[in-house]
Order: sequence, then C-alpha cells, then structure tokens
Amino acid sequence: MRSFVGKDNATGLEYHKNTENGLNVYSPSGELVCVLQPHMFGGFDVYDPNGYFLQRINEGN
Repeated sequence: MRSFVGKDNATGLEYHKNTENGLNVYSPSGELVCVLQPHMFGGFDVYDPNGYFLQRINEGN
C-alpha cells in the first residue's frame, strides 16, 4: 500500500512516503520514476528505480 503525499498537477507525478522517510515518485502511469531520500546535511539524494545514485538536490535549487 502506498502512502500518498501529493501530486504535481503540471506533470502528473505523484509523491508517496517510503519506509525510509523519503519519497517515491511515480509517473501518471504508475511507474516508479525515482526515489528522493533526505540528506543528513540538507536537501535530497535522488536515486533511480534500481537504487543507483543520480544526484543531490540542495535546498533552494
């Protein structure tokens, strides 16, 4: 069961809480797009659906 947090109406992306205090991002078709995990020094780390690190998003970007 997904824990819905919100939706971006412009893109159709949906955000759901995951078990590690982050967010799973789903496309309008229901596919996992990426995972956002809070970083210990602020911002978020972005991972692809396979768990590979993509980038860090700092607050204010």
